[in-house]
Amino acid sequence: MYVLVYGLKNVGLNDYIVSNLKPLIMDSPFNATMIMGILLTILSNLFNNLPAVMIGNLSITEMGLDPHLVQIAYLANVIGSDIGALLTPVGTLATLIWMYILKKHSINISWGKYLRVTFLIIPIGLIVSLISLYFWTTGY
Repeated sequence: MYVLVYGLKNVGLNDYIVSNLKPLIMDSPFNATMIMGILLTILSNLFNNLPAVMIGNLSITEMGLDPHLVQIAYLANVIGSDIGALLTPVGTLATLIWMYILKKHSINISWGKYLRVTFLIIPIGLIVSLISLYFWTTGY
């Protein structure tokens, strides 16, 4: 996992994230919440949630943000990598294990069935969680 994360860092993924997202996140807690949460959802479904959260944390550390924005971005990372990662079975190892155990007990849930349900449910849960995080951290 560390080889993957630092390999991506060495080829410039973190620099790309920092240079493109820092201007959008710098002055807006709402943007920090939504952008980092959605970014981590995408990365979690590409690489799995643990490497994705490491990439997100390295990127946030390199952005040099205000401490309050750092806190918000870290929390959005956790939400994106935990809730957003459930969008596809690749997002979390637990989902893959769960699908294997069900199949072993003759309960077949295809990737298509899984994706049909999660593409309806997970985005709603993700957005509600991220908006709730924004309100909680900004005191509304």
